[in-house]
Amino acid sequence: MVVGTPGRILDHVQRKTIYLRNVKILVLDEADRMLDMGFVDDVEKIIMQCPRERQTLLFSATITHDVDRLSRKYMKDSVKVSAEAYVDSRKLPQVYYDVQDNMKFSLLVHLLYITFKLIMSGTGLTFGYFPSKFTAFEVKIYPNCT
Repeated sequence: MVVGTPGRILDHVQRKTIYLRNVKILVLDEADRMLDMGFVDDVEKIIMQCPRERQTLLFSATITHDVDRLSRKYMKDSVKVSAEAYVDSRKLPQVYYDVQDNMKFSLLVHLLYITFKLIMSGTGLTFGYFPSKFTAFEVKIYPNCT
């Protein structure tokens, strides 16, 4: 899994510290914001580094002309899903973790593991190997940060 801004990902591609040729799923989150901020060329460069045979997920709060063009150009058999429901932001907890630099990855893995377990626990499905032990770390939690 690779998560990053278009500029940071391209920096790694150019320095050959990351290769995107084996990407199976490409997720473009906040696509409208990325394009509004002028990252369309960077996003397209990243897409061109990925294999043609992949799944692409594009998330956007609004479907602008640029987002629509990007989806038509790089996605096949795409399905547009929209939601009308409004979620009260007071019901969406936000948490800030203050963690040492050398422990950030361990915390990320731990949070992903816990989240995955919570999601899967209600499905009745079993899942493959995940490490049961994580490096201990100390975090300070600041709930409801904006």
